[in-house]
Amino acid sequence: MYSSISLGYANKLDMPIPLTAPDIARLIAGAPSRFDLWLRLLRTNPPDSAAEIGVWKGDFAKVILSNFNNLTKYYMIDPWAHLPDWNKPFNVDDRSFEDVYAEALLKTEFAANRRIVLRGRTSAVIDEIPTSRSTSPTSMETIRLGG
Repeated sequence: MYSSISLGYANKLDMPIPLTAPDIARLIAGAPSRFDLWLRLLRTNPPDSAAEIGVWKGDFAKVILSNFNNLTKYYMIDPWAHLPDWNKPFNVDDRSFEDVYAEALLKTEFAANRRIVLRGRTSAVIDEIPTSRSTSPTSMETIRLGG
């Protein structure tokens, strides 16, 4: 038997129901995009705070901030800079990264009061997220890794 986790609602009362691995597979197969999949998952237990590590142009941040008005803090973590030790296709030159950064800010400007932009490597900026005694290592409820 599969272990189960809550990812859906049993009825109109929004009661969580346990889903087995096959249920989760159907949920994934039924999602037309990765954005839709994340929306479905996060709607089961909407977080008050979240972090996205690897924001790029801000498309995911825009979707989440548009759909979750309850989010009081959305941390956008990205260096938005050329990294000499990161051999990936999107590791563009610093001038191009300035345009990418500006685009991410523009796409999330509507939620400027809820977003917290941490520009730098994760290891350099992670301590800017306050910690909480009830959760460890940070006060974050949801974290998405991009890339």
